[in-house]
Amino acid sequence: MEDGPDGAVGPVGPVGPDGPPKRRWQRTPATASARSGETQQLATSVRGYASGAMPAGDAELPMKVVFDMETGDPDDVLTLLILASHPRVQLCAVTITPGSLDQISLVLWILQELKLSGVRVGAQQWPKNAEKKCMRGKFYDSFGRMPEDSIKGIETAAQVLLECCDEDTTLLTGGPLHNLGHALELPNFGLGRWVAQGGFAGEGVVPSELQMEKFAGKRTCQTWNFGGNKPAAEAALASHAIARKVLVSKNVCHRAVYDGRFHQAFLHALEQSEASTTRATALKLLCSAMDKYQRGDGKKLHDPLAMAAVIDETVCSFREVHVFNDRQGWGSVLQTGTNTWISIDYDDERFRQILTGGPT
Repeated sequence: MEDGPDGAVGPVGPVGPDGPPKRRWQRTPATASARSGETQQLATSVRGYASGAMPAGDAELPMKVVFDMETGDPDDVLTLLILASHPRVQLCAVTITPGSLDQISLVLWILQELKLSGVRVGAQQWPKNAEKKCMRGKFYDSFGRMPEDSIKGIETAAQVLLECCDEDTTLLTGGPLHNLGHALELPNFGLGRWVAQGGFAGEGVVPSELQMEKFAGKRTCQTWNFGGNKPAAEAALASHAIARKVLVSKNVCHRAVYDGRFHQAFLHALEQSEASTTRATALKLLCSAMDKYQRGDGKKLHDPLAMAAVIDETVCSFREVHVFNDRQGWGSVLQTGTNTWISIDYDDERFRQILTGGPT
C-alpha cells in the first residue's frame, strides 16, 4: 500500500549472439508492444546465471514469488487474489505486517478458498502483534475468516522469508519493510529480485512531461511504505544480499486506478474462466468485493501495479538510480551500477492486460 542514463546496465558473464541470458521476468513476449522511442534493457546481475544457459522449457515455468503484505488498504487483498491465481506465478509464501490474528485468519481463508493451502504464511514477530486491530472498512466484510481454533503453524515472517527466498525468487513488498528488515539480519538470507511498491522519483529523474501535477518540480516526497521503517528500507536498498531492486514508485502508481472499465474487464475475465478453478474463484471474490467498494474517482492501485511489474517489468519505464532519504522525504538521483531501478512511467493498457488476463 502507498497513499542512470536511459536505464542500461552491462551484462554479466559470457554473452551469446542473442545477448546475455535472461531471467523469466526479463523475457518480453512477442505480443507485448514496444514502448515508443525507447528500448527497455533489463539485464541483471542475479547470482547463479553469470555463466549458465537457461534450462530447457524454463520460459514456461511459473516464477517463484513471495508476497509481503499489510491490510491497511484494499489493494493489498486485490494483489493477493490476482497474484495467487496468475498462471505465471508460483506463490510460495505470504508474510504479513503487523501480523494480527485477524489478518492471518483473512489470508488463510483466502488461500483456502483458492485451494492453495500449501502456501506458507508468516507474521511479523509472531505472536507479538496477534491482538492488534488492523482491518477497518466494509471492504473486508466481503471475505470470510479462518476459525481461530483451526489456525496452526504460523511462523515468524523473517524465518519464512529466509527459507522461501533464494536467487530464483522475487519478493514483492506492499507495506512497511519490517519483515524484510528482520530477514536481512539473519545469516544466509539471499534474494534474486525485490519488487517494492515504494520510493519516489521526481525532478532530475522523471522528465517534466511525465510528472504528475501534484509532484511537479519535487525532488523528494514522504512515502508510507519506506517511511514506515526507514532503517529497514535503507538496509534493503544497500544490501548485497538482494541482487536486483525494482521500485514501483509513488510518482507512477498514483496514476493507476480501478475504474468502471477495469471492473468490466474483470467481470469479462470471470465469464471466460473455467468454473471452479483457482482463477475463477479469485476473480469472483475480487468482483464481489469491488462491487461493494467502488467509489467515484476509482481506487488507486498501488500494489497491483507493483505486482504487474513482477510479471513483466516492461509494464513500467525504469531508470537506474541511487535512492536517498532526507528530512523532506525519499528521493532518487540517476546513477549507474546500483542495480536499483525506479519507475518513471507506466503502460496503462499493458497493466490492464496483465491483471485481467490479457496477453502476457
